Amino acid sequence: MLPGAIITIQRNSFVHNDFVATEMAFRKFTLMHRRARWRRFWLKLFRLPVQIQSLKNLESTQVILESHYRGISAVSIAHIRGSENRSHDFDDRFYPLHDHSEERWLNIARAMIQEEALPPVELIKVGETYYVRDGHHRISVARALGQQAIDAVVTERIVRNKRAEEQRISKNLLDENACISVCCKKLQLQESCCGS
Repeated sequence: MLPGAIITIQRNSFVHNDFVATEMAFRKFTLMHRRARWRRFWLKLFRLPVQIQSLKNLESTQVILESHYRGISAVSIAHIRGSENRSHDFDDRFYPLHDHSEERWLNIARAMIQEEALPPVELIKVGETYYVRDGHHRISVARALGQQAIDAVVTERIVRNKRAEEQRISKNLLDENACISVCCKKLQLQESCCGS
């Protein structure tokens, strides 16, 4: 066989695979986008939230006590339930809510279908819930393709409820003031005893 013939066969095979991957990606996006529209309709009808959880909303009621880099690990997609800054683009199942994400979604789907290596997503872990910093489309596609876990760079935040933290600080201040008051009274008693 001629070397040129082998190259031609390989190129045709690649074009065929790319065509198949593109077609599969388009069908998945269409299905996910249709599901998102139906879910949005029913959720709004019953006045239930449509978007994924927003980390900003959580941070408005929580105090970040500590933040730790946890490295790269495989994270269950079922535990990824929120977004740091794109909660209006995906629903709680990471179905794309808007047409403007179609091109990006299709490119990532095509790459995943062809088993191309993609960088890990970036997640923030708060309690048992993960919030997406970077990689919304990769998570959406992975979920659509039936993937159970995804590689992620994880940063964990330890938080406490703001009201509970304010009460704790207030209690500590009251305890300190009570201690100071008791100490002052003891000093006054000592001065009155020693001074007489």
